[in-house]
Amino acid sequence: MKTTPRRLTAASELRDWKVWAIAAACIVASGHALIARAGWRVLLVVPVLVAAAALGLWLYLRRQPRGFAAEATRALAAHLPDGGRPPRVLTARQDGHVWEVDWRLTDRKAGPALLKRVCDLEHELGAALHLRLDRDRLRMRAGTAEIPDLVTYEDFYRHQEPGGELVVGIGESRWGPVWADLVRLPHVLIGGTTNFGKSVMVCQILTRLALRYPPEHVKLALVDFKRVELNLFEGLPHVTPPGGQAASLAVAKDLDSYLELLRVLSESLDERKLRFDLAGVKNIQAWNRRPELGGQLPYVVLVIDELAELSVEEAADAEEKRRRQEALALLARMARLGRALGFHIIAATQRPAVDTVPGPIKSQLLARCCFKVASGTESRVVLGEDNSAGAELPAHPGRGIWQWAEPVVFQGPLLTAEDAEAMLARGAGR
Repeated sequence: MKTTPRRLTAASELRDWKVWAIAAACIVASGHALIARAGWRVLLVVPVLVAAAALGLWLYLRRQPRGFAAEATRALAAHLPDGGRPPRVLTARQDGHVWEVDWRLTDRKAGPALLKRVCDLEHELGAALHLRLDRDRLRMRAGTAEIPDLVTYEDFYRHQEPGGELVVGIGESRWGPVWADLVRLPHVLIGGTTNFGKSVMVCQILTRLALRYPPEHVKLALVDFKRVELNLFEGLPHVTPPGGQAASLAVAKDLDSYLELLRVLSESLDERKLRFDLAGVKNIQAWNRRPELGGQLPYVVLVIDELAELSVEEAADAEEKRRRQEALALLARMARLGRALGFHIIAATQRPAVDTVPGPIKSQLLARCCFKVASGTESRVVLGEDNSAGAELPAHPGRGIWQWAEPVVFQGPLLTAEDAEAMLARGAGR
């Protein structure tokens, strides 16, 4: 086991009362000897010397890393090759639970080795880390908040909500609360084994959208092959036809109604595209900023639970296979063209596999949310080819990985179907 470098322990040694007592005794002895030799006139310069020494000591202590920065410095030093000089802290800034620390490396060759030890460092420091090299500097961004075992819907949404058009909460992480704006994503794939949080996440997102935004701002198109998960949203005004669309939106519960819903949405998408082209606008935000064009258009969020029911491989006959292929083609087209036109997709599955999440659709679902899955293969289907972390999650309901810019472990807001129904009923009564 490596020993802690002497340089890193200097600050803690200086805070030990025994060190101060020994230093005081040495100063008294030296002063007595100096007075005996030079006389009492030497006392005139003693205050100056004491002040200079105190200032030097204060400046030295200020340069020593403190708190998380000191812990991280010690952890980095412990992972350096034998004989390597410890890194020197250049800057350390804290903003709530987030730290940003920069070090200067005395040996540039140590940088790549430290980047490979990120997982070990995260475990030792109890933090989420982002490390990168900038020549001879090592830059760390660290989230040090504790991830709670339980987060209620009410507690989470007491946080200050960031700005956006369709903002929903994802959960609590080491970086603090995680939020997502569906307009920026623009589509989401949610995967996870039964009872680990997938359906709860879908429920709380829909509840938040319905309570936070009026039906003039967002419409919901729902696909519930299980016939139980999304029933409580069926009577909402958000699930009625938006003005100017070809036909009504409803809760589809089988392949026939799902295919019809996709055709309706495809017609609506084409209608919007034509209107945007004629008006010379590029996206729904530009359209809604110009009321003279014909009024505000709502966002449309298509929610599919369960995506595996659409697998072409499980078709019973040639005709069903053809209809499933048509449905997948319409869904892929919506995913490809929908962002600018105000169409967004949330697709959930408890059985992530290559046949249930085809490549043309998966490539458009850029935001990923993975709860506990059975294998590394399933995790890679949801999170990407090199990420099997979903299979390594603890068997704890609501614990998941949110991946958009960077993967983030979180605890999702808990909302039961009964509580969601009561909230929606209260919201409808206002």
